[in-house]
Amino acid sequence: MLTDHEIDTLIAKLRNKYNDYAHKYSERWFSIDDFEERLQTALRNKINMEAFIVAEIAHFEKLKQRYEQKNNTSFSTKVDALIEELTARINHYPGIEFHPEAHFEIMHMYGACNQLLELYFPVLWLIIDDRSTVYDFEQQLHYLCGRTSEKESKRIEDHIALLNRHGVKSIEIEKNKNEYLKECAFLLHAIHEWLNNILNNYDTTPLNFSKLYIRGDKKRKIISLFNNETCHSALATIQNYIHQIIEDFRLQAFKKI
Repeated sequence: MLTDHEIDTLIAKLRNKYNDYAHKYSERWFSIDDFEERLQTALRNKINMEAFIVAEIAHFEKLKQRYEQKNNTSFSTKVDALIEELTARINHYPGIEFHPEAHFEIMHMYGACNQLLELYFPVLWLIIDDRSTVYDFEQQLHYLCGRTSEKESKRIEDHIALLNRHGVKSIEIEKNKNEYLKECAFLLHAIHEWLNNILNNYDTTPLNFSKLYIRGDKKRKIISLFNNETCHSALATIQNYIHQIIEDFRLQAFKKI
């Protein structure tokens, strides 16, 4: 997760780039005033500044590609390196393409959480004694990322409705996307903390798949993921997967106190 100083540095670099390209090419296309207006809107609406910067860098890159014609050197700055790193880490997770206008970050968060629900959570039912807690977390995951071949999750359906709304503003879509990421983050942190609290209650008894009442390819994938695991190590595997999502999507700060 970027520090406030790193965010300020990236904003300053973007300002400099807009000024440079406005002077070199076109003030109308590389308008610093438009950038400042979007920045102030993001601050007023308390949008995640790291996500805002990523979107602004991508926007500037599109403008830059249309005008930077004098040489073939790449836009190889720290900003580009940051974008590539963040994108690569997110692309590691399956992306669910639910709408042509959906942002890649929400598609991959949807896929990451759906994978947690479909391939990791069934193992909890084989291990955990407190089934009410498993059920509660599972229902929350279903709301955020549970899907069928005919229908997306309830929360994603709400986002699709916003994307389809006539006259919707990009700032509204961005805000709703960030809200989805934040809701996922809070739930992931809660599950991770719960697993941390109960992990040592379970020993090295081998995991038994005889009561895994799932068929076909899904069952084979689950067994492959947890083959030769014990109850304790299986819980650690699930916890580590959640931890990796939190790290890769930069959600460390989104934890309820």
